[in-house]
Amino acid sequence: MAQSKGQEEAAGQAIMSKPSPVLVSWQHESIPSLAAAVVGRPDITPATWPDLDYDSIWLLERDTQNTWRFLQLSQRLLDGDLA
Repeated sequence: MAQSKGQEEAAGQAIMSKPSPVLVSWQHESIPSLAAAVVGRPDITPATWPDLDYDSIWLLERDTQNTWRFLQLSQRLLDGDLA
């Protein structure tokens, strides 16, 4: 995938063309736009990503009926890891 900031629509199309799961790292201000481009609607995911959130993961899952599910996962630290 060769897209970058400002190309969220094209990135969403590239992600959707993949037959298997895709892990994407993106600048946090643009993650909501990218997520909306992937699912094709802005109401599935939050409209913003908090500026001080460096530990969350947004998971977008599509079922066999083509229905999207949004999950926000937190970092899972192991014993001895720094928060």
